[in-house]
Amino acid sequence: GVPEIWLLGSSDQSAQLAAFMGLAFSFAQFINEGGEGVMEAYRQCFRSSPHCRTASGSVAVFVICADSESEALRLEASRNLWRLRSRQEGELPPYPSVADALSYAYAEADRAQIERSRRRNVVGAPEQVKARLGEIASAYGVDELVIVTICHDFGARLRSYELLAQAFQITKQTDRGEGP
Repeated sequence: GVPEIWLLGSSDQSAQLAAFMGLAFSFAQFINEGGEGVMEAYRQCFRSSPHCRTASGSVAVFVICADSESEALRLEASRNLWRLRSRQEGELPPYPSVADALSYAYAEADRAQIERSRRRNVVGAPEQVKARLGEIASAYGVDELVIVTICHDFGARLRSYELLAQAFQITKQTDRGEGP
């Protein structure tokens, strides 16, 4: 079949476009916080289309899940430095290692900027992350989240997804209804 068409956006303009065109809308909370009102406006302005009969929304969230909160916070350090550098340089720099991020000489203004940006992240041990994601889904009135996990270490990224799947009791789908 034809895949569903979604519009990923981080502003009210994106939501208005999705509603006008009759598309499903995913709010990019990993880029911009405070999209609860944006999602509600999308629902109120939605116009049915051949692509989507009723308003359908999700929220895209940056997540790092690790075996412990301290490990998740350690892994988050590279994300924080990457975001800081991308704002300072105006382009996307290489993703730094955790060691580089932990040894970086942050100015006080850098630390303040990082703290503001961290509010959009969901970082912690599995039960902490599960609870926070539930709060986000409830606040946005959605039953679907799109998880974005970026780590310098691919193994840590994979482990984050594994822990999330376990926390939400998501099992691997092997039967897709295809014939023998």
